[in-house]
Amino acid sequence: MHPLSGLEVGTPLLPHLYDLFNAEVALNAFLYQSIYSESLRVCQAPGQTLIGAIRTVTGNDVFDRVLEHSEVIPLANALNNFQVVLKAELMTANSYFVTSRRGYDIKSLIENAEIIFPKQLIEKIPTIQFDLREAGKCIAFDLGTAAGFHLLRALETVICRFWHVVMEGAPLPENRNLGSYIKEMEKAKKAEGKVLTALRQIKDFHRTRLCIPKKLWI
Repeated sequence: MHPLSGLEVGTPLLPHLYDLFNAEVALNAFLYQSIYSESLRVCQAPGQTLIGAIRTVTGNDVFDRVLEHSEVIPLANALNNFQVVLKAELMTANSYFVTSRRGYDIKSLIENAEIIFPKQLIEKIPTIQFDLREAGKCIAFDLGTAAGFHLLRALETVICRFWHVVMEGAPLPENRNLGSYIKEMEKAKKAEGKVLTALRQIKDFHRTRLCIPKKLWI
């Protein structure tokens, strides 16, 4: 961006064409294609204004001409505004950058991953929020096993609440694990079959493979 500050009214355009085209390409890449793109929020609008000012200059096919006041002044103002906003944003930016995780917003995963789940879940079971947030952080930083443990803890919190409702106040089983909950609810025939089937699938295809060494899978 720095070479753009050297443009002056009445000077030939041709010597500055490379700097103008190079600045547009670099700015586009920085704002929309770099690892920093998702973290840049405030400076994107001023950045787009600067790109527009550059294109105003380069959009004229007559390159063998001098720069005009109507081109240089808006470009200089746009450049100054972008630099001021970018500096302010960088002062409050995170000191790390995390690449995207599929379609999830990184900021949401790190700060409040519970928004991925239905709002009613947190309203009914506030204690689940901690594990959901920790799971989101683990997913953001590519810690799959840790994320799995936090999600299973969150699931167990939900199951305990579910148990007290469907089992009509019966005490929790002595062995408090997913298999015991499922077995006792099946025996009592209190919970809906579809729910128990879903829980058993989580146990067999996810919990077991996460918590038990592969050689002990049964």
